[in-house]
Amino acid sequence: MRLFAAALFALSTMSATGFSAAAEADYRNAIAHSHRSEADRRADMHRHPLTVLQFAEVQPGEVVLDVFAGGGYYSELLAHVVGEKGRVDAFNNQPYLNWVGDQIRSRLADNALPNVRRLDTEVDDLSLPAKHYDLIIASMAFHDLYYADPTNGWPEMNVKKFYQTLHRALKPNGRLIVIDHSARPGTGVSATQSLHRIDEQFLMKDLQQAGFVLDAQSDALRNSNDNRDMSSFEPRIRYQTDRFLWRMKKAGS
Repeated sequence: MRLFAAALFALSTMSATGFSAAAEADYRNAIAHSHRSEADRRADMHRHPLTVLQFAEVQPGEVVLDVFAGGGYYSELLAHVVGEKGRVDAFNNQPYLNWVGDQIRSRLADNALPNVRRLDTEVDDLSLPAKHYDLIIASMAFHDLYYADPTNGWPEMNVKKFYQTLHRALKPNGRLIVIDHSARPGTGVSATQSLHRIDEQFLMKDLQQAGFVLDAQSDALRNSNDNRDMSSFEPRIRYQTDRFLWRMKKAGS
């Protein structure tokens, strides 16, 4: 635990400096794109897409997987950045599709984002080509892998197998971006069920066991006023939770 804390402390001083002025312009143009909805622009206020795109070091021509893409908020932003020579696979399982309703269908209607492909399948059935993706992003998604409510349509999932699938699908120098609601230390997976949050140390251990290593982290989405004992859907804290932002790579990359 002490080694984990020390590593996070050292990496917390790092910033995403690996992007050029041209990349900065790409990110800003993607955020300002005329196709984006007013709902997306309102969400920008709490999701801070410029910071995330910078931290992810997204480049034109890259192939990206958006894990539990939901309505496609990040899928669209990433599509505008990677451009026509790149591609974004927007992965959702059926429970996520039920939750977002028509959002992803409406976003992609009339071939509005031709470089975005829907990837609709269950987590345990997901099959991805090896060494295929430059970037995998999971925005407020991984905690849902540990959540289970079969009677209401949310099945238990083979989390370790899923992480191994992602690890295999990431290119040797690719990046895994993780954003999620922070739970109190030591809560393991209990907070995923009741609060829709995840214990950072618990998640880090699972990702490390799958072969990922922490490359950098950012405090840009942190909120020290969140005591982390309320559900992420609680109106008093919704959109203002304490969130961690990690960039991970394959060990040895």
